[in-house]
Amino acid sequence: VYKRQPMRSLLVTEGCPDPEGSGLQRRAAQHLRTLARLGPVDVVLPWRAQATPAAEVEETCRRLGADRVMRRDDPSLAERARLAHAAARNPLTRAWRAVQRPAPFDARAQRAHVQRHRAALAGRSYDLVFAFRITSAIWAESVLPRQAWGKARVVDFDDIESVTFQAEVETGTHSRFWDWKLRRQLRWLTAAERRLLATWSAASVCSQLDADRLEQRYGRRPWVAPNGYAFGPKCPPPAADPFTLLFVGTFGHAPNVVGARWFVSEALPRVREALGGRIQVLLAGFDPPPEIRALGSLPGVVLVADAPSVSPLYAQAHAVIATLFSGSGTRIK
Repeated sequence: VYKRQPMRSLLVTEGCPDPEGSGLQRRAAQHLRTLARLGPVDVVLPWRAQATPAAEVEETCRRLGADRVMRRDDPSLAERARLAHAAARNPLTRAWRAVQRPAPFDARAQRAHVQRHRAALAGRSYDLVFAFRITSAIWAESVLPRQAWGKARVVDFDDIESVTFQAEVETGTHSRFWDWKLRRQLRWLTAAERRLLATWSAASVCSQLDADRLEQRYGRRPWVAPNGYAFGPKCPPPAADPFTLLFVGTFGHAPNVVGARWFVSEALPRVREALGGRIQVLLAGFDPPPEIRALGSLPGVVLVADAPSVSPLYAQAHAVIATLFSGSGTRIK
């Protein structure tokens, strides 16, 4: 009887895998689970993971099937430039640092960073290199020694970042300088998408719509790897009163902020009038900015910030809303 040999994979991810985290983290967890079914998986986590306790992140990854867990040990040049720009107090300094911000996520200029990670990966080779999001693919190209590349390398775009970014550029109110800056970033992003589609073994997205868009833009058809969710036991019906609407979203993502604000200001008064009874809206999500926190003080609006689990909120809700006006991909709400 033919027995398939285990496949060793390297997963470079833009989000820390977590089946109960944000949409990005849930998809990363989905990828890790799937790769672990095929054989041993080494995982490279983003530098941003430094904010999360190492033991907690590593335990989650191992529970999902990781064989070895590594972290990018310092920020990229672009991330350093972004932090320096945010820290600048003088307007001229901010403008100068904004002009000088390098192309994102390419680590080749950081020789010490590259050497450390190449040493950590020395002597290891992979049948598959899987990059989650294009930033991870570019980091992998910058850092991985040639002997580590295997027979295949796959990049999961997830959604089409240039589509989301273009909507933000065109709908935002910017100065001429920032309009030029953002459009330059958009050109870089589009060029990166085109190049990765042409040079990597395969690419994937999470929806048929995005697959059609990428094929129309760049002439190459990606795979469709839909988002999935493992449901638990069926919840009992929620209490009859008050009628509860739920909005779930990471509030660091601008379309979620716009959508929640629009619903509370424009739609909620009409819904309240139509139902003629008590109604409440739960706004649940990570990192709510001041404008979302302000909504939580309005009558009938409850802000649930950084909930450890959204399952009890779904059990409490009669309906879930997803009022989004831009972006691509699918909604794990």
